[in-house]
Amino acid sequence: MANATTWITDNFTHLQSKTLQEIVFFGTHDTGMSICHGTQANISFLTPSTKTQTLNVHDQVVLAGVRYLDVRPSYYKSNALSYHTPSGNYLAHWSAITSLTWGGLMGQPLTDVCTNLADAMALLGDHELVVAEISHGGYLTEGGAATSLSLADIANILTPLMTALCPYLYKNADCPNPFTLTLDEIFGGDTGPKILLWSSSSEFDQGISPGPSLPYYTSADGFFYNQAVKYYNSYDDADSGDPLTVVNDLGTSLQTNLLKNPFFLLAFHVTGYPGLVLSTEAAILNPTFQDSIANWFSRGFISATAVPSIVTCDFASSDTSQMLDICVALNYGQYTGLNNPSTFLQYRSSDNPSIVEFGGQFYLAWTGTNGGLNVSCSTDGGATFGQPFETQKAMGMPSLASLNGDLYIAWTGSDNKLNIAQLVINGSTVTDFANQLPVGQSSDNGPSLVSFNGDLYIAWTGEHVGNLYVASAPNGGMVFGGPGAPTQKSDYSPSLAVNGTNLVIAWGGSSSSVCVAQVTLSDTGPAVPANVDPLPNTVGGLALNVQCPSLASVTGILYLAWADDVTGQLAMLSSVDNGQTFANPYQSWQRAPVSPPAGPCLYASGQNLYFAWPGTDNSLNVAEFVLSAT
Repeated sequence: MANATTWITDNFTHLQSKTLQEIVFFGTHDTGMSICHGTQANISFLTPSTKTQTLNVHDQVVLAGVRYLDVRPSYYKSNALSYHTPSGNYLAHWSAITSLTWGGLMGQPLTDVCTNLADAMALLGDHELVVAEISHGGYLTEGGAATSLSLADIANILTPLMTALCPYLYKNADCPNPFTLTLDEIFGGDTGPKILLWSSSSEFDQGISPGPSLPYYTSADGFFYNQAVKYYNSYDDADSGDPLTVVNDLGTSLQTNLLKNPFFLLAFHVTGYPGLVLSTEAAILNPTFQDSIANWFSRGFISATAVPSIVTCDFASSDTSQMLDICVALNYGQYTGLNNPSTFLQYRSSDNPSIVEFGGQFYLAWTGTNGGLNVSCSTDGGATFGQPFETQKAMGMPSLASLNGDLYIAWTGSDNKLNIAQLVINGSTVTDFANQLPVGQSSDNGPSLVSFNGDLYIAWTGEHVGNLYVASAPNGGMVFGGPGAPTQKSDYSPSLAVNGTNLVIAWGGSSSSVCVAQVTLSDTGPAVPANVDPLPNTVGGLALNVQCPSLASVTGILYLAWADDVTGQLAMLSSVDNGQTFANPYQSWQRAPVSPPAGPCLYASGQNLYFAWPGTDNSLNVAEFVLSAT
């Protein structure tokens, strides 16, 4: 995970030869809008659609790792209705409604921003560069018109910024466009963090000979004004209040404009208007970023040599580094995430499905919304699935596993009895179940089946009381012995996975907690250890609201996935110590049902990881999770 105060410094060797427009900077949109000022009526009415950040400017830089700031200073002239908001300079979020009226609110006072930035810069690493763009200025009269700033107004905005940040300002009298310089040229052998103040907004054009005589700041002083210094801003290309529309429109914008505009700002935020709650929309949109990047890479919209220069978001967070980590990885042309899923509207389930690869083909099993047990085959890597074989009734999730050249399925029947059978396959079609046997156990939920050390292992929660059990079928057979004595309980289906030489189990505990443990093997049967502490409630800011977990292992790394039992959003963590600790939080915009709870099935095929899950409409989905691609 990237360090929020040193991530450029930590990657300086890789970044130093890149020009600024070739570096991906993580940024915020409407940076100063963590608080809102104005009239009491406007604060009440407009705050949900105008407030764009939770963190102030200092914390965005220091805690969230933000290195591009969207600074929009204006002069606010208060009136009698202004609520604890005196006249003065603020960062603002506003727009002209007519030539006589404007709408919006004031954010952080400029004096606070100056202090925030100076204090933040003092805490950054030796090669950290903060880019602060000054734009969208105006003289805003409460209850009146928005007019242009005078030269004196501009001076009253720029002077305190330049004064407060003087020790950190990047200055260069010979370079009106600093974005053509490399990071190494920006630092020029110096150490210590720098801030680059620039504007291409005509509102801050001080003119060649401003009069009356006022401070006239140039690049020699640390202020870069040049209307030729422009980037392509995707804001107008994704002008929507709907997060998924924003994602789709941004993909189109990247495909059309990125290669023609090497200095590209990816405006990853929802358009605000009265009645829209931006914090709610950001909570939906921001988790889509990782999957969106994977999708855009896979479709060729971006590549290792063509990525956005700046990514701005609303509600940058210190709770999770997901967006910062993604931007850092983009600087290496790397990405991870859920690839474009295949959705099968004709196949529906309200429970976790099961997916495995067998004989070079994928097999998907699920309990349909009509209770029928289904198995279908894909010959194209999960892009499409053939006509399913539907047999007897089942309840809960089924589970597939292969052993010694055969494919097996375990399920809970409509009578709550556990069953196992061997699949009969003709080419790419499942035609029958063979050697169907009762396991001799009962459950209210579906089981989990894996092959381990040449034998089949099954895990389940006992009927009514929820005792957690594991049993094995010796000698590569299908007849299961008795389980070890129960030590744990769960109300939901457990998940088994083989991680190297270990058999690991995960289950949902009480209060949506989740536990992971190594199954102990003995002459009395496999068992779950008695003393297992649940995982923390949060990991890297990601809440572990887990009922139906799923495990898989790729190259010795154990992955734990689930659907949040509040939002339904798919989430995942990884462990390099066999499940003792987990890190690298991932949250998707894809969702599963929350009532009754369902979640994803993880499956590892070689060095690849796959998700299968029911959507909120119960349609089944399959997608590859790209673990690390360049």
